[in-house]
Amino acid sequence: MQNIETTTLEDLYSLRSNFLVIGLTGRQGSGCSTVANILSKKKFKDCKFPKPVTNKFDNSEDRKYNITHRFLTENWSQFTLIRASDIIVSIILQYDLKELVAFLEREYSELLTEVSKIEKELIEDFNKTKNSFQSVFSDLNAFELKEDVSHHYVEDDKLSKFSLKLKKTFQGLIKDGLPTPFQKFGDNIRKSGNPYNKTDFDTKNSYTISFIIKQLIKQIHSKNGKKSTKIVIDSIRNSFEARYFRERYSAFYLFAITTDNEFREKRLAKTLSLPQIKSLDTEYDRNVDTKESFYCQDIKACIQMSDVYLNNPDCEEGDSLSEIKTNILRYLSLISQPGIITPTPQERTMQIAYTAKYNSGCISRQVGAVVTDPYYSVKSIGWNNTPEGQTPCLLRNAEDLVNNVDEVSFSKYEKTETIKEVVEKGLMVEGYKGKLKGKNLCFCFKQVQNSIDSYKNQVHTRSLTRRRKCYATNL
Repeated sequence: MQNIETTTLEDLYSLRSNFLVIGLTGRQGSGCSTVANILSKKKFKDCKFPKPVTNKFDNSEDRKYNITHRFLTENWSQFTLIRASDIIVSIILQYDLKELVAFLEREYSELLTEVSKIEKELIEDFNKTKNSFQSVFSDLNAFELKEDVSHHYVEDDKLSKFSLKLKKTFQGLIKDGLPTPFQKFGDNIRKSGNPYNKTDFDTKNSYTISFIIKQLIKQIHSKNGKKSTKIVIDSIRNSFEARYFRERYSAFYLFAITTDNEFREKRLAKTLSLPQIKSLDTEYDRNVDTKESFYCQDIKACIQMSDVYLNNPDCEEGDSLSEIKTNILRYLSLISQPGIITPTPQERTMQIAYTAKYNSGCISRQVGAVVTDPYYSVKSIGWNNTPEGQTPCLLRNAEDLVNNVDEVSFSKYEKTETIKEVVEKGLMVEGYKGKLKGKNLCFCFKQVQNSIDSYKNQVHTRSLTRRRKCYATNL
């Protein structure tokens, strides 16, 4: 008889050990680059993770850390760092410096003195770096990379050094609530495929940056052969880019790096003025409409859809970043060896809340909640939804409102000509007819009302978070 090879657990878990992609997201100053630098260390000892307790354990969490520390000591492998900003710069380098300067003069016309300084500071380094990167694309229109150019992005430091120089040089343009040049470049590339063209929107360009990263990952993986491939992407700032990787790699995890705003501002203050920091926050806080979400930076949505949340608290001089390093160790161990430790009480209850949110019929935001006692015993579970007797937005149809069908699902106000005209106009402009193929065309009342009022107002949401019997308030 032919021998049948038994598949061991090691074989199964090797899928994660041999190939893993981690994307980082978070507000500027939250610590994405810090985490990226930790993951890209060659040796485990270089990461300087906190030493575990080995003799007297105060609680089970100490034991869990000891287990994960021991595991990664034996199984650490370096992550290859890909910076999204480097991708943007490599596209910029396909154009001449005069095109960059002309763009800055248009977008920052009130800061022409600063722009003229930028041109003088960049001319030498720009042309020198351009010579190295002008030929990385075999087809710039399709953003096809040439074979085996990954070393330009991940091994040669010319690109990353020039990207850093650009960021520092552009700091003088961070004023008056204007988006930074890098934000504009990224938005325009996702919108039109051209860092300097903000007018021609084509959805095929929404994935331009992520498509280039995917090609780099493929080249790195091919070059590594049988060796493991681990990639960290710093950083993802558009939710559609995050979905792009999630749909292509089962071994993709999005890490959100968060920190208290006070500590974040303290870190940024080392290189930026307070008005400049406020300007960055203005861009973060702005509401992105449905169409803009395809190409604009929307860090809020990225954070909301993340798989893992890492808190990066304020660290004094000489601090070893113990909290965030402890959590990095924990989640890398769980990704490589699922079930190696049990969830924390907070993780367990948050997972219940995350599952509960799928009961919500709200389109704009689904929220789940769990109420526990001090010992994390679950007392109540809840989610946001429309009041009892009303139809959730997810189950309503815009065409039904226009055609006076299923009238019981719509309020008296919604059936007025004012609302119906806005909805019908949206159906015509977006060209939904004939493209739905049986899909339900639900609509958000809040979005419709806000378009009438010409400003954003969260008050217009139909969903409430209820508390009665098995429902709980959103805490």
